[in-house]
Amino acid sequence: LILLAPTVEQAINDLQNGYEISTFIGLSLPNGLTINQTSSGYSFGPNIGVRFDTPIEFKLAKINSKIGLEIYFSSLLPKDNAWGFFSTNIIGNISLFPFYNKNQSISTIEIRPGIGFASASINTNKDISLTFPVDIIYYMELYRMKSAFKVQFQFNSGHPIGGSASLINLSYIIKTPFNF
Repeated sequence: LILLAPTVEQAINDLQNGYEISTFIGLSLPNGLTINQTSSGYSFGPNIGVRFDTPIEFKLAKINSKIGLEIYFSSLLPKDNAWGFFSTNIIGNISLFPFYNKNQSISTIEIRPGIGFASASINTNKDISLTFPVDIIYYMELYRMKSAFKVQFQFNSGHPIGGSASLINLSYIIKTPFNF
């Protein structure tokens, strides 16, 4: 059962919270857990991105949830061949906070399933496909700045030279002070 803002006051509160922007940077790894085009022939590469959190909050199966959008770039460096794997991703996702308590002073864990599009390329071969990421995020406060570590498992239904692609992205997230 999805329940958007249970009261008018809650809806107004949600809108006053506004949109939040966070950035992340890290490493992309080929996922050797599944047999696919990226599981061999590539080594780790960089990833960088930006996330927009919306003020839309709701309960999903009694779990606090929030809608967001991510745009990020992932790459895998070549091991044997001369061409790397590059991917541009646009993802819509739902942030789930299964252990959230307003009065807690401990760190928060977030689970973020999503769906979106990935435009991947190897040399001149390109493919646009659906992508299905699942993130696990651990939030903490460092030097009075809220930051987090993210592990993302991403499956792309397509690959520039046929088949599918699967990546593991490890990232450091910084919540920016930019809200609107």
